Amino acid sequence: MAIFERKKKVAPEQALPVDNKTPVLPVNEETLKKWSETLRKYHDGKKRAEAKIRSNEEFWRVRQWNYIDGNGTNETPSTAWLFTCIQSKLADVMDSYPTANFRARQEDDKAEAKMLSSIAPVVFEQNDFEKTYHDVSEYTLKNGIGIYGTFWDSSKHNGIGDISIEQVDVFNLFWEPAVTNIQKSRYVFNVKLEDNSVIEQVYPQTVGHLKKTIELSKYLYTEGHVDFSGKSPVVDVYYHTYSNGRKLLQFAKYVGDVLLVSTENEPERYPDGWYAHGLFPFTVTNLYHTEGTLFGMGLVDIARDTQLSIDLINEAMLKNTLMGASPRYMTPYDSGINEDDFLDWRKPVVKVPNIDEKTFRPIESTPLNGNYMSFLDSQIESIKYITSNQDANNGIAPSGITAASAIAALQETSGKNSRSINKTFYRAYREVVYQVIELMREFYKIPRWFRIIPD
Repeated sequence: MAIFERKKKVAPEQALPVDNKTPVLPVNEETLKKWSETLRKYHDGKKRAEAKIRSNEEFWRVRQWNYIDGNGTNETPSTAWLFTCIQSKLADVMDSYPTANFRARQEDDKAEAKMLSSIAPVVFEQNDFEKTYHDVSEYTLKNGIGIYGTFWDSSKHNGIGDISIEQVDVFNLFWEPAVTNIQKSRYVFNVKLEDNSVIEQVYPQTVGHLKKTIELSKYLYTEGHVDFSGKSPVVDVYYHTYSNGRKLLQFAKYVGDVLLVSTENEPERYPDGWYAHGLFPFTVTNLYHTEGTLFGMGLVDIARDTQLSIDLINEAMLKNTLMGASPRYMTPYDSGINEDDFLDWRKPVVKVPNIDEKTFRPIESTPLNGNYMSFLDSQIESIKYITSNQDANNGIAPSGITAASAIAALQETSGKNSRSINKTFYRAYREVVYQVIELMREFYKIPRWFRIIPD
């Protein structure tokens, strides 16, 4: 929540006001009201997608019955076929974890390309990017969308500053509805809940002015009820302005009706805007693209119905098995049978006044035939197929195939979907790398040392 400082730059001279009145700043109280209204509209535009993600997370946690039940009280056993399919795909993704490698466009670029190829991986390692890549990829596989944030953090390295790359929660980021490229959005809002005591300590001007601008969507937390009453949303606003044909990225931060930072109000300090590259510092990746929205489809979206079918069949078979393994009987009220003796299997003799078919009668259960088991197996094979997680992907040879060349050919063919997913994630990674290089170009103003391990 630190204010990112910038080295002051000299801006073109600005005309002084013709009178002694205080000039109206571009970002003022009315601007904040307009932004808050826009933020609520953006939130309304993605509530349906957020509800889908919330239910997807319940499937990922193998708590789909709790989601169906609505109140988390259903104790029906759940199977983890969908969870296993996602984990298998995630393993393929992490087996192909990328590394930034720069190629020279011209002969004069070779030295710089070689230097960047050595430095950029260090920057990513300092950010523990492998974990970030894992988390964003996992989220994308589940929900069809994942978001990276690439920022300049002036608090790093004792105030020298450095690049920060992190996962951005989809519930916290808001963009214009119906856009398919986040860079085309009019505004982008990044909202984070912060403790009121921390906000008031860092920004004393907010004391007595804290209020909720928006009610953020929340996950169904494993811990149960989570209290957010002592927190307030801190809103970061990114937008573009145009000056003399230049497109500038502007930034503002506010809480309630209190403005904390605004680059547009200080043009002499931020003549190039917030970041010189002019891009929103967010990279969105989709698993399976859908038209007319920035949200994509994930593996849970395409396989949840099959997972539910498996669980329903499994529940019915489990009940049938328990009924067959635990015989039950019907008996009249005046049968004279001592029920305690009858139910105690350790007693070899149970005395009854009379024995006939009216004394007690077994409650018969109908055993399931093999068709039901075959249908369950077909549904399991179906969820493997629609998630491209067949046995060949996991190194298991199909029945009847023993030749090594045939098995290798099947594994190569079955990996096509995984390679396609990796290319999708690589495109997002390339955008992150581009923003990292642009931030280096803008903010690496003093000499820095990088310890490079030789190849």
